Amino acid sequence: MENKDVIVIESSDDEDNVPNVGPYELILPGKPKAWPRPTFMAWLKKGKLMRRVFNPAAKESMVTREYIKNQLQQKYNITLDSFPLSPTGPVFLHVTYHRRLANTMFKKNQRENGLRSVIPSIFDAMKPDIDNLVKYLMDALTGVLYYDDAQVCEIIVRKHVAVEEPYEPYTAVKCGRLN
Repeated sequence: MENKDVIVIESSDDEDNVPNVGPYELILPGKPKAWPRPTFMAWLKKGKLMRRVFNPAAKESMVTREYIKNQLQQKYNITLDSFPLSPTGPVFLHVTYHRRLANTMFKKNQRENGLRSVIPSIFDAMKPDIDNLVKYLMDALTGVLYYDDAQVCEIIVRKHVAVEEPYEPYTAVKCGRLN
C-alpha cells in the first residue's frame, strides 16, 4: 500500500558541494561591547521638522568586523575573497563573555596580592544585557561568517566573570556552519 502523504525531497548537486565551514574559534580581547539604544535627533530646517535615527555603534561595529576578519585570516589562512565564509545555509554561534574581575575579589583590593580564595566560575548578572551583547557581535559577523544574520539558527551565550589570570575581560567566540 502506497502512502501518498510522504514527500521525498532530493538534494541538489549544489547542496552536496557546500563546504563545511568551521568551526572557527576566536578570542576578542577587551570589555564586551553591547548594541546601544539608537539616538533620535530632531531639528528645524527652513521651518520643516527633520528627524533622524542615528546608531552610535555602527562605526565601532565595522572596526570589530575588520578585526575579526584579520584574526580569521591570520589564524586559519583565509583569503579576503572567501568572505562571507558561509554565504548560504545555517550557522551557529557559541559565545562566552568574560567581564573583568572586580578588585574586591583580591586580597587588600589589589590585583598583585592575589585572590582572596579560589573562585569557581561566576555567572555575570550585571549590565549590559545579554541580548544587546549578542546583537553587537552578530552585526560584526555579518559579511564575515554569514551574509545575513537570519542564517544564524543556533546561539549559545553565557556571561561570566573572568576568574582565570590575568582576570581581564574578553569574548570567546566559536562559530561555523551547521550540518
